[in-house]
Amino acid sequence: MAARPEFPRTRCRPIATTRHALTCTDDPEVRVTRGDLRVSVGHRDEAVTDYRRALELKPDLPEALLGLARVIADTGDFHEAE
Repeated sequence: MAARPEFPRTRCRPIATTRHALTCTDDPEVRVTRGDLRVSVGHRDEAVTDYRRALELKPDLPEALLGLARVIADTGDFHEAE
């Protein structure tokens, strides 16, 4: 009988990471992840809130700056996106 393949815990990691991203509010990197998730499903206003909160927590976080700039640029406000 062939051995049953084992699935390491990492197989569940994306689900756990997503759940964490949806509930955590004080981690700037998690805020960026949540913002990215919200952009991907069309919730741009909520994404802006997450990116701005991430920048409050860690002002030099490039992923938050880039995410915020992209969302704002998508609205056509290129001056604010800069």
